[in-house]
Amino acid sequence: MKKAKGKKINGKATRDLVLTALFTALVAIGAFIRIPAPIVPITLQFAFCLLAGLLLGAVRGGLAVTIYIVMGLIGIPVFTEGGGIFYVLKPSFGYLIGMAIGTFTCGFIARSGKKLSYTRMVAGALAAMLIVDGLGVLYMYLMYNYYLGTAMTFLKALYAGVAVFLPTDVMWCFLMSLVAYKLVPVLERAGLNGRAGVKGAVERDVKCNVAESDSACLTETERVREDK
Repeated sequence: MKKAKGKKINGKATRDLVLTALFTALVAIGAFIRIPAPIVPITLQFAFCLLAGLLLGAVRGGLAVTIYIVMGLIGIPVFTEGGGIFYVLKPSFGYLIGMAIGTFTCGFIARSGKKLSYTRMVAGALAAMLIVDGLGVLYMYLMYNYYLGTAMTFLKALYAGVAVFLPTDVMWCFLMSLVAYKLVPVLERAGLNGRAGVKGAVERDVKCNVAESDSACLTETERVREDK
């Protein structure tokens, strides 16, 4: 039984690593996927950040975005304008900081309850949006006025950094919450996501290993699904 638990722990660590790496890649790719729109092009980066928090939770989701940022800062060209440590001097860098914190917050709020809740997911996504936009605008305002020496009112920063993106961002909050709400139960039943799903999968497999008949395994599998 100890060997079975050890294998499951190692398996969970591997799945966590793969899922985190997957969303790190999606966040990086999302910045370069542009959908034409009337005012500004729509990118998928914010959407993937939300999905990382909603599906992976606070820790893994936040880690995925943080790894993406670190990759860019050490010189890997994953940012829209390349990479390197001097990217921190760009007025738009505040949005990247906001994405890491926002993704963590989104996952924390969305997955805080015992039961899955679409309302809580939307709340987490909207909180992430406020954090991303808030830090992004503040950073932009400070960089333009106190580093670049270009006068910019806070109102102008709000318009340039929030207003034109707000309709799209709100849309992503509701849409990604819906996608995650549908996907989380599927991933949990597969033991790929969520505390309850992974724990249930471990308990099910351990009990099936010591069960005397297939019917015992079937009963345990159905019990885990009913808990969802």
